[in-house]
Amino acid sequence: MKKTCLYLFSLHFFCSCIAILLAHCCCINYYHN
Repeated sequence: MKKTCLYLFSLHFFCSCIAILLAHCCCINYYHN
């Protein structure tokens, strides 16, 4: 049970990081164009 929680938490953290990076890239492209 603990392992599953940790797995879901890391997956959520990973997805959040990807979302933040994508948003950052979009912002950079928006300001450069």
